Amino acid sequence: MLAHGEEGHVVNTSSGNGGLIVLPFTPIYSTSKAAVSALTEVLHHQLAATKIRASVLYPGPNVVATNIFSASRNRTADYARGQDQIIPPITLEGLREMFGGKLEVTQPEEVAEHLVAGVTGDAYYILPKNDRTDAGVRARMESVLARRNPEPPSL
Repeated sequence: MLAHGEEGHVVNTSSGNGGLIVLPFTPIYSTSKAAVSALTEVLHHQLAATKIRASVLYPGPNVVATNIFSASRNRTADYARGQDQIIPPITLEGLREMFGGKLEVTQPEEVAEHLVAGVTGDAYYILPKNDRTDAGVRARMESVLARRNPEPPSL
C-alpha cells in the first residue's frame, strides 16, 4: 500500500470483549483481542504521515449473529483436534440459555453499516454506541487512573 502512494485504509477487527473490557473467563480470546487493539493503535501512529489510515473495529454492540462459534468447520485435517471436545461447543442458542433468554444479538449488516460510517468518517475507533460498553470502559479506565486493582466486569 505504501509503495503505491495511494490512499488506503486498514481495518483490524477486535472485540469489546477483550479489546476494551477483559472477560476473566476468556483468557485466550481477551488476550488476542487486546493484542489486535494495541497493534492497530501502533499502526495508526506509524501511518499518520502517510495517505493510509488504520482503524479498529469493535463489532456489536451485542454478540454478532455469525457462525464464529463453529469456526472449527474450517479447520483442515492437519489442525484437527486430537480428541473430542470435552465441553459442548458454544452456540448462540446456548449463550441465550446461559443468559436466561436475554441475549441481544447484532446482525452482521448493522456491523457493516458501522464499519462504512467509521471508514468514511476517518474514525480510529469504530465502536457502536452502547451504554453498557461505555460504562465498562469508563470503569476500567477509572480503575487504571486510580491505581486500583481491577474489578471483574459486570455482565
